[in-house]
Parts: sequence; structure tokens; C-alpha cells
Amino acid sequence: MSVYSPIPHRWKEEKVGYLATVASQTGLALANARLYSSLRDYYLSAVQALAAALEAKDFYTRGHSVRVANWARACARVLGLGAEEKEQVYLAGLLHDLGKIGVRENILLKPGPLTEEERKEMQSHPVVGARILEPARFPAAVITAVRHHHEDYGGGGYPAGLVGEEIPLLARIIRVADTYDAMTFARPYRQLLTQRQAREELRRWAGRQFDPRVVDAFLRIPEEELEVITGEREVWIP
Repeated sequence: MSVYSPIPHRWKEEKVGYLATVASQTGLALANARLYSSLRDYYLSAVQALAAALEAKDFYTRGHSVRVANWARACARVLGLGAEEKEQVYLAGLLHDLGKIGVRENILLKPGPLTEEERKEMQSHPVVGARILEPARFPAAVITAVRHHHEDYGGGGYPAGLVGEEIPLLARIIRVADTYDAMTFARPYRQLLTQRQAREELRRWAGRQFDPRVVDAFLRIPEEELEVITGEREVWIP
């Protein structure tokens, strides 16, 4: 650290000591910032590894969590959310299906309709995912988004049957991103829709399944960004 005076000046020992303290604290803050950045990179890598481990056993959902995370982050940006919320919704997108680790494979990979009992087991995955994340001290907003990403804006969703603004905003964003990706990528039990058809479905169900404001923001994501997310399995949209 360099310190200058506009006029000739004799620095007293106490001032030099004070400046040395400021320099030391500044250096410590910079070192901590570099350490935080490094830990953040490891943290994100671990999160992506968790998502990849879940999808490795299911060909049809490979890349799903990464795409949902990027859809959600882009939607949050259009909504005008801050950097912290955009980071949190990205993490929630990566981890929204983590609880499916607890779902039996014969249910998870079943090519046809589920029975009522099987459906209940499948619908347990948001709560299971939240419980897995809690001991790892993930941000509360991320855990809440994972827990409630299958709530319907008009009511009737799960696990808590929340309605409208009762549903956390990040969960409402994940709901739209998750559904859009599921509609535009083929599954063994359903043919994919075109992007135009999927967008029409979002409009049709706005106010019932989806928050209309979130749908509007999602549909305003630039087309070139949609193409990048659709075409790449692992991308980071800053």
C-alpha cells in the first residue's frame, strides 16, 4: 500500500503504525476473498457432482438438472433478482431432484404410468432432497426451493399444498424451468414437445400450475440464450 501527501510531510510513528495496521487488514481481506473464491469453486463442483451422480443411471434425464439450473438462473435475471438469489436458484436447480436418490429404480425408470402407491413414493422426493441438504448447511433459500418446487400456484401441488405467494419465489422459478425442460426433452412415457408447444403450455397453465409473473419472465429469456442452454449440457450463464 502506498500513501502520499500533497505537501512535504514527516510521518509520525503512530501514523505509520496505524497505516501498517490498515495495510495488514487489507491484505488479510484480500487473502480471505481469494480463499472464498476457491472454496466456492469446490462447492459448486461438489454440487454438480451430486446432480451428475443422480442422473447417471437414467439416460432420459442426463443433463436435466444443469439445464434447469440455467433456465432458472436466466429467468431470475429477467425478473431482476440480485446476484445472491440468482446463485441460490442455480444451486436449487442443480439439486431439485436430489431426493430421487431415495426412490426405487423400478419406479424412477418405469416406462408407463405410475400406480397410486408408486406416485406417492415419487412425490416424496422434494422432502427427501431437502432433508439431505439440511445437514450440509446449504442456504435456507436453496433448501426451501428444493422442498417446494412441485407446489402449484393455484393450489393442489405437493408436498405442502401451498398456494400463490405462499410458495417461495425460487421454488416458483424452478417449477417453470423444470416443467419446460421436461416437456422439451423426450421421456420413455411421453413424446417431447416443440419449444413453441412448450411455451404455449406454460401460458395455458399460468395462474394454475405456474406463477404468471415467472412465466412471463421465462418467455422473455432471449432466444439465443435458450438455444445455448438447450444445446449444451453443461453451461454457465453469468
